[in-house]
Amino acid sequence: MAVGSIVDYLSSSGRDSSYAARRKLAEEYGISGYSGTASQNTKLLGMLQNGSATNNAAKIQGLANAAPSNPSSNVTAGVATASGSTEAKPMYQRSDRVNEYYNKTRNLEKNKPDEFESKYEDQISSILDNIMNRPAFSYTSENMVNDDLYKMYRDQYLRQGNLAMRDTMGNAAALTGGYGNTYASAAGQQAYDNYVAQLNNKALDFYDRAYQRYADEGQNLYNQMNVVTGLDNTDYQRYRDGVNDYYNDLNYYNGRYNQEYGYDYGEYQDRMAADQWAQEFAFQKQQAAQEQANWEAEMALKQAAAARSGGRGRSSRSSSKKKTSSSGTSAANAISWADAKNAYTKVYKEEGAEAANNLMNYMQKAGAVDMYKDKADAKSNPQALLSKMDIPHASNVVQANQNYLESNSAWNSAANAWRKKWSGTK
Repeated sequence: MAVGSIVDYLSSSGRDSSYAARRKLAEEYGISGYSGTASQNTKLLGMLQNGSATNNAAKIQGLANAAPSNPSSNVTAGVATASGSTEAKPMYQRSDRVNEYYNKTRNLEKNKPDEFESKYEDQISSILDNIMNRPAFSYTSENMVNDDLYKMYRDQYLRQGNLAMRDTMGNAAALTGGYGNTYASAAGQQAYDNYVAQLNNKALDFYDRAYQRYADEGQNLYNQMNVVTGLDNTDYQRYRDGVNDYYNDLNYYNGRYNQEYGYDYGEYQDRMAADQWAQEFAFQKQQAAQEQANWEAEMALKQAAAARSGGRGRSSRSSSKKKTSSSGTSAANAISWADAKNAYTKVYKEEGAEAANNLMNYMQKAGAVDMYKDKADAKSNPQALLSKMDIPHASNVVQANQNYLESNSAWNSAANAWRKKWSGTK
């Protein structure tokens, strides 16, 4: 028989062909979730025959590492299903709602307020310089002579002194008949000196007035400083209000982004968990169907063997066991191609092509089918052949004949392919 299965290939090379050994090989070659299906076995056989030791899981991981990190991009990653195939698993993508808050947060981060710049800084510096570098108060006689107020008082007092001096001298001359004398001159000078003395007595007033002006000028500088710094503080407070508003908005939108992202990613995880559960359920269902098909195939083999052994005694059955090959089924107990096809067609219709092919692989491995048994039995004793066939097998033969007429049926074509394969290896 030609090497057409993973079991035959491993056995022919002297390697362990058990399920455990094949599962370990599948893991080494990157076939995850190995369950012994036909597609997995064919894939593993191809890898062994081609000498491919590449770990597909490592390839997938490498592609995932090389994928863009932008969560909004349309990226998928490979995930192994229960049947061993690799299908596209969608990676998380932000929803429009999440992207809305994400973009607002990023825009705010890009438009952070600049540092505060005072438009009154130069004025404050100038006023402060005038206050700090202002000379101490000083009022000398020279300052007083040059004082405008003093000049005004001086002119007034000198003018009044001159008038008083003339009036006094005139009055004194009148007393002497209109002639001038020393008394008149002395009296006039005395009147003039009185006004000059009054002017000199005003010197302290001029000093006080000068100091008051000095103090008023100093106070004016402080008033200017208070006004300008008040305006500057108002601008700074407005700036701080803007900064506080900015951070309030940033915290709000960042919080909403985190909240929406948590909701959105939670839904994604729920969907992935549901998909994983569905895959596991489908895998368990597939395993149960496979176990049922294997059990039905084994029962069919046992029924066929029992039908052909007929009324043979214990010794005959014992002898038959001694003639059994290491594969598990003797030539006497092998079923015919018609029985094999009936079983194949039944499983194909009920469980699908993969389960039916697994059944044929099982029977092939066990050597349970004799392609020429129908012809040999028909030639030797046709009546005996009919008497040994039980009702279910006979009905299967009728159904098989009907299937032959359905030349376009999928199961008939698939069964004929198995027949050609087995006939060619006989």
